[in-house]
This record gives sequence, C-alpha cells and structure tokens, in this order.
Amino acid sequence: MKIFSDESKLLAKNWETYQELLKAEQTLRKELQDFLESLEAQLVKNPWWQNQWNFIVYEETEIYISNGNWVSSYDEYVILIGLEGLTPERLFGMDNPPLLYVKSSDYGLGELLIEKLKEEEMLKQGDIDYSSSRYLVTQPLKVLPNEVEKFDKVVRQPALDFLSYYATTLEKYTELIEKNLS
Repeated sequence: MKIFSDESKLLAKNWETYQELLKAEQTLRKELQDFLESLEAQLVKNPWWQNQWNFIVYEETEIYISNGNWVSSYDEYVILIGLEGLTPERLFGMDNPPLLYVKSSDYGLGELLIEKLKEEEMLKQGDIDYSSSRYLVTQPLKVLPNEVEKFDKVVRQPALDFLSYYATTLEKYTELIEKNLS
C-alpha cells in the first residue's frame, strides 16, 4: 500500500529547503513593503511635492499619494495616485500583476477627469480605464523572475515616473477638482 505521493516524498526529502524557502518568502514580503515605503523619500524631492501632497501607506501592499486639497466633506481623498498589489505572487507569479493607478472615489469627478485626460495630447503613462470603475488610469507592473536584479529599473523608476507624471498632470485640474468638492 502506497502511503505517500511522489510530491509528498519530494517535499519530505527536501523539508529543510522548504522551510528555508518559507522564511525567504517572508523576508521578500517585508522587503517589498520596505520598498513601497521607500518611494516617499524620492517623491518628496520633487518640486511639485510642496503643493500639499501626502504619501499614504495602505496595508502592506499598497501606497498612494493624494493632494491635501482634494478631500471630500467625509475627510477622504477623492483622487488617489498609487501602486497596489505589490506581492510576490502578483509581481513574479501568474496572478494579476501589481497595478499603478489613478482612481477617484467620486464617480462624477472621475468622468470629468477622464474627459480631461483624453484631451491631453498623449498620455505618457498608463491607459485610460473605460470600465466605469473607480479607476481612471491603470498600468500593470509585471516583473519576470529573471529581472529581479533589475528591480530599480523595472519597478522603482516606472512607479516614480507614473506617480510624478499624474501628480503634475492632475494638478492642472485642481480648480475643476475643488469645484466638484464644494
């Protein structure tokens, strides 16, 4: 009678390696979280940052920036520019990739901003999201496992570029945004 499958035998024979990999995964998750938080130090160096911008860490896998003047009567930011889903599964695996995004908690304002963004000569970052969701612009951020050594080039710089681009682009519409908040 066969008690163990071939997979179970393989795992049992490599138990110590398996345990080391589990520890390594937790280290990787922590390093990704630290990476997200490190983006703030780069963003605050930009001249536009002085215009009431804030950096928010949301849970362990998402950050966003928002302008302190773009707050609803419920004390929530109405426009978020961020990076979500930065997990090993989504970054290196087969799950949906992490997402750079611009989203709005106000559907009407979101529609107005999509119209304004369509009028831009050519968006330099991401694609307009026409799905009637809270997302106005999205840009997937996928890294192949063999690109991990190029993480700064394939993740950090695209994230900083996206966040900076939309902070400065959306600042042009501050009057429209604030009018919709009143």
